[in-house]
Amino acid sequence: MKKQTKIILSVLAFILILASLLIYKLSWFGAGMKPQSHVMDTPAVATEIDTVDDSFNEEELQAEDSQAIYEQKQFPQTGNSVKDFVIEPYKIVMEDEGLLNDDNLKDVVVTFQNKNDSTDVRPTLVLLKQQTGGYQLYGVSLETVPPAYREDFQEYLAESVEIDSAKLKISLTGYGAPTGNRFKTYKFIDNKLVLISLSLYNAGAGGQSYVDVDYLKNSVRYEDVNTMLDEMPSTITYEKIKKHKPYFFETDEGLDFRRDEEIVQSGFDGRYKVYVETEQTTTGMASISYDFIINAGKATLTTNTYHEPIRCNGDYKLVEKDNILQLFYNGKEANCKSSEPTFTIKKEGKNYFVKGTGGEGTYNTWIKLKKEN
Repeated sequence: MKKQTKIILSVLAFILILASLLIYKLSWFGAGMKPQSHVMDTPAVATEIDTVDDSFNEEELQAEDSQAIYEQKQFPQTGNSVKDFVIEPYKIVMEDEGLLNDDNLKDVVVTFQNKNDSTDVRPTLVLLKQQTGGYQLYGVSLETVPPAYREDFQEYLAESVEIDSAKLKISLTGYGAPTGNRFKTYKFIDNKLVLISLSLYNAGAGGQSYVDVDYLKNSVRYEDVNTMLDEMPSTITYEKIKKHKPYFFETDEGLDFRRDEEIVQSGFDGRYKVYVETEQTTTGMASISYDFIINAGKATLTTNTYHEPIRCNGDYKLVEKDNILQLFYNGKEANCKSSEPTFTIKKEGKNYFVKGTGGEGTYNTWIKLKKEN
């Protein structure tokens, strides 16, 4: 019995040792799972890190994108000097001082340009001098002074902003067609800076056009000059324009004036394509392929290019005059908008022709279109 008792005790001791080992292992495993579970519960920490990164990127984008800066009103509202209103990534490119409102204090107009992107919008700020010193930001215009460059093409040859005789004057002198010249005049009326006049000049093969709009009198003067004749006769007409709300400086309204002509009918509906070579390069002939889709008084343009910039794609407003279809850019690229049509399409017999494509050698030439439907 003693021997049997020893065996039984030995077995029980062995079982107890196994049980102890099992309990220890389970305890160790459970403890090992807790850190893993804790890691799984830490996305909040990762989220905080991501939030910091996103905030940095958002600020960087705002510094690079002037539209975002303006919309979020991040230009200083007050400053002791003009330099206090300069924020990244801008530099001052035009500035003038003068009596703009009726308080006999010299105000300032200043135009900024993105130091890193010459094709970016150029905010123009009006700063009102205060009796106590310093300046108050009146407003910001993003379009009254357009971008300096359109791709790698300088938009205007000469530009100026000027305060003269209690008026703000913007002068833009271009190359003729399609840019032309643009002169804008603003004046304070009832404590609001209002666009009171707009003058436009464009020149092309065979003609020159002048448009002078008086927004206070709701009138416009047109002068069309025929340069094909030695005497260069001109035709001058006056028209009344519809009454409208005031065009305020900070809303960029009234800057794209064009005649109210008959809206195009369905006779030009269809799809038109044309391929135009522009200039020889070291790697081949530069070219632009145009694809016009015209439907229900609207047009859409898509281009494919080789060694040429892709620009002014998108929607166009259509006007038909004397069986000639005029296409006015109506998209989001401010530097593509003009008082003159970007393209002109005409029909001769069963054939269609377009003017305004390509470069200097073809811009004023009628080129045959391929109509697909």
